[in-house]
This record gives sequence, structure tokens and C-alpha cells, in this order.
Amino acid sequence: MLSKSQIKLIRSLEYKKYRNEYGLFVAEGNKVVKEFLDNKWETYLIACTETWAKQNTGVSNPIICDKSILKKISFLKTPSDVVGVFYQKKQNEIPNIETSLGLALDNIQDAGNVGTILRIALWFGINYVLLGDGCADMYHPKVVQASMGALAKINCKWCKLSSFLEQYHNKIITYGTFLDGKPIYNANLSHEGLIVFGNEGKGITPCLEPYIHQRLFIPPYNSYKAIDSLNVAMSAAIVCYEFRRK
Repeated sequence: MLSKSQIKLIRSLEYKKYRNEYGLFVAEGNKVVKEFLDNKWETYLIACTETWAKQNTGVSNPIICDKSILKKISFLKTPSDVVGVFYQKKQNEIPNIETSLGLALDNIQDAGNVGTILRIALWFGINYVLLGDGCADMYHPKVVQASMGALAKINCKWCKLSSFLEQYHNKIITYGTFLDGKPIYNANLSHEGLIVFGNEGKGITPCLEPYIHQRLFIPPYNSYKAIDSLNVAMSAAIVCYEFRRK
């Protein structure tokens, strides 16, 4: 069984302060936990039901718990049969920046949106995702959950976007999403470069705009019926599709 100190530790990982202090994060659910296990992330502990342990005999030294204990350590409304605690990975350099397609998230605060964008990025074969200032922590439980295991596979790192964009301004094409941009369906899109997505309400930070080479816009089908804007994760899906389609 989990000890009281282990339960307290796991519960503390809801907060970025303690995730950073211990270098740990929580993943929940069979699919999400198995993605981190299959991709060889270092494991701190696996807490699970006896049934899950019997179905996953390759997992070393799982801690068998009943549902009441799993409920205590879960951040979900409906606890799953397995909770994994994993070590955070070191921030490594991203390879092939100048010859691949990446995403940059600028001040996207909603953890669900960040996690969903990671999932979208993996689906469309995006090489890397940069998280700028103000973004939700990549190891936030809601980011991990919304990514559905994509975090285990994709290159994702924190980055000072202004410094990155200045460094690569003459080396890669940078695209950004704006309400006054060129309709994406008519734009000349490259297979390499960086796509910047801004804050859910305020858009891309003004200090980053000078580094954007091409401003893009997703036009509504019926402009007279359209709402003001799309959810940022929905926008990311449409934009990534267009880049890969062309």
C-alpha cells in the first residue's frame, strides 16, 4: 500500500512549485501511463489496482491499491485503475530546427489547450513544440491528461520565445495566427519553419510580432454568421492540417 508520505507527495504534485522541487509529475489512466512506460521515462512509482497489475505483468514493482486509495491521489473526477509518477526529463537541444516544422505557444494559459495542442502536434508529425512565457506547465496534470500520452513522445521544451525568434529570424520562416492575417487557404506554406499561436484572448504578444514573417488567418465559411474567433487548440488543428496538406 501507499504510505501517508507517498500520498502527500503525490497530492503535492498538483502544484508547479512541488513538481519542480521534486522533479516529478503525475500521469493517470491506462493509455497515458503506458505511453510513458513504453517510451522509457524514468518511473518513480506506479500505483494500481490488482486487476491492472495482473494485466500488465511487465511493469516492475507496482504498488497495489484499492479504489479508495487511488481516489485520494487522483486529479480526475473519476479515478482510473492506474496512477504513475514519473521523473521530469532534462531540457535538451532540439535537433533539425532549420529543416523541420515546429510550433511555438505564446502565453497559452489553459492547460487543456496546451495538452490538446501537444496531441495535435504529434498527430501531424510536428518536430517540436516550444512553450513560451505564461504557458501552462507541460507537466501540469491537465496538460499530461489532455495530451493523451503525446508528451511522452514529442520534443517539448520551455523557451524564451523572443530570444529564440531573434536567434532564428534569418534561418527559418516564422508564421503567426492573426485576425488581420492572410487567409491560410491562399497562403504559400513551407514544409519547414515555426508556427506561433498566441494567448486565447489577447493573441500573439506585440513584442514577438516583428519576428513573424507571414501572418495567417483562418477565414470563417460564412462570415456573416461567424463568431469572433476559434479556440486556440481548434486553430492549431486546422493550421497544422493545412501545412501538411500542402
